[in-house]
Amino acid sequence: MNNRQKKIFYKIITKNILDKNNCLEVCVEYNLGGYNCFTGIEERRGWYFSMSPCEVDAHTVAYTAFTGKKVLIQECIRNSKRQKEKALLFMEENKEKLFQEWFGNQYETDWQEF
Repeated sequence: MNNRQKKIFYKIITKNILDKNNCLEVCVEYNLGGYNCFTGIEERRGWYFSMSPCEVDAHTVAYTAFTGKKVLIQECIRNSKRQKEKALLFMEENKEKLFQEWFGNQYETDWQEF
């Protein structure tokens, strides 16, 4: 793991039988910001928290386009250890609340790591 990112995968249960997602990627990462050519939006530099449903098997992780969500936790000029610790604390304190807000009607989880 590098000093700019932390990913954790959790098991999820889908409420839709056609949905193959079996895992939720929860990520905190430092983004240098700038123009995002995919969305056409100028992103701010700082720490972001994101969640993405995905399908994990023995060798691959598959994501479905446009199903993930992300939010800017803390805008900052440069990356530091203290800011990373704050971002990880935010992840631990808010992951359940944001999961319910973003995906509560589609998935369930007991927060067991994959």
